[in-house]
Amino acid sequence: MERHFNIKFLFNINYLIVTIVVSVFWFSSCSTNNNIIPRLNYNYEYYPLQVGKYVIYDVTDTIYQFSKPPAPSKYQLKYLIADTFNTLNNQKAFKLDIYKRNLSSEPWVIDSVWNVQLENINELVLTQSNVKRVKLKFPIKENERWNVNKYNSNNEFNHQYKNVFKSYLINNINYDKTVKVVFENDTKGVTVYNDVYEIYAAEIGLIKLFIEKYEYDQSSSTRKILTGVYRSMQVASYGKE
Repeated sequence: MERHFNIKFLFNINYLIVTIVVSVFWFSSCSTNNNIIPRLNYNYEYYPLQVGKYVIYDVTDTIYQFSKPPAPSKYQLKYLIADTFNTLNNQKAFKLDIYKRNLSSEPWVIDSVWNVQLENINELVLTQSNVKRVKLKFPIKENERWNVNKYNSNNEFNHQYKNVFKSYLINNINYDKTVKVVFENDTKGVTVYNDVYEIYAAEIGLIKLFIEKYEYDQSSSTRKILTGVYRSMQVASYGKE
């Protein structure tokens, strides 16, 4: 009888242990599934940082100078993420090579070299001529504003998101998900006219830069441009080398 009792007792203990383990696992699984913390989408795809990625732009410029006729020009620019490197703070950065050519049949000539990096997870910082500017802020939100000159000594200057995740048409090509970056000092007055903005598309990056900055001649009865600049820079093609 004693032996029979021990075997039965051991069987009951083993059964209890298995039941507890299975129950703990089941409750743990349910708890995990019911309390999943959603992953925050930072919208990094609006400026994909991948070595070899490039965008080619068609550019039209017109410079207005006092007592000189307008000087229009057309050319192409190529933005290529050429390489990565570590900064002095041991942060990963990307080398952005800018190429230029007047005609599509001509070879590319290096024009300048910029640096791009992700700062504090939520800021895309571009360094040009040793001046750092916050080009984009993540995650992207409608009407979000930020100081472009946060990391340099220039005065505060804000950009703002508009038309977040809307489609945009360029040369009869529709880009499904884009965002517009509006510059703060947009004014359309009697003496000056400023209209500057950028368009970014998901998985591509910058697809358009538009600049109209004029100062009007106050001695003229018509709206005559005294000085200023017009620039239209639109995506022509993109890919990866």
